[in-house]
Amino acid sequence: MGGAHVFPGGRLDDGDRLTDPSPICDGCDVASAQIRDLPPADSAAHHVGAIRELFEEAGLLLARSVSGSPLSPSELAAQRASLMSGTTSIEPIAHALDVRLSCQALTYFANWRTPESEAKRYDVRFFLARAPEGQVVTHDGHETTESLWIDPAEATARCRRGEMLLAPPTWTTLRILDRFTTVDEAVAWARAQRPTRVQPRLFEVGGVRMLALPGDEVYPPVEGFDTPRETRFRLEGGRWSPVGVNLD
Repeated sequence: MGGAHVFPGGRLDDGDRLTDPSPICDGCDVASAQIRDLPPADSAAHHVGAIRELFEEAGLLLARSVSGSPLSPSELAAQRASLMSGTTSIEPIAHALDVRLSCQALTYFANWRTPESEAKRYDVRFFLARAPEGQVVTHDGHETTESLWIDPAEATARCRRGEMLLAPPTWTTLRILDRFTTVDEAVAWARAQRPTRVQPRLFEVGGVRMLALPGDEVYPPVEGFDTPRETRFRLEGGRWSPVGVNLD
């Protein structure tokens, strides 16, 4: 979705599927417990992949220094550059920096899948994490061309004004997060979730392409998914806009 503001993320790489993640990962048991619909090895791979994508696209590395010394910004930048160039993967990076990846720093809270009618299908896991202290967010200049910290309510307000492009899953996530006033509240909510897969439905009304989420009048609720404040979106000019449930 070119031009959209999105959370850091992407697909799993072969290098994320470690034969044994325990030598370089903390919290492998947490990873297995969080994604219960996958085998432990796949659960670990999703956590490792999320850590790698966050490092690659935002420059933040969720990891613990084995020696206890602060991570060097210059060493982090050098390893990130090698990762983006494709000359290394996350396991050699952990060894080079002498760190253990912090799988337990990720809280899994949502699972979205693209509609069946779409040519490209994605099955996406959403995680929440605190930004590591002392590290600075920077976009990679390739897959991401801008980065910003923004209040969730401000992001959705900009989207309503046509100043920011947000995909429906991003919009819905931000609308959830704007309920909370602290990071602690958001993390507590995320930890209480038992994620169920959400697959939006596409349909048309008067020639206009629409998308519905569970809980909409054309899409019955799905157990485990709280009906969001907006359940219907309209596609116009290449932009999805929330319209609520009473369009007709």
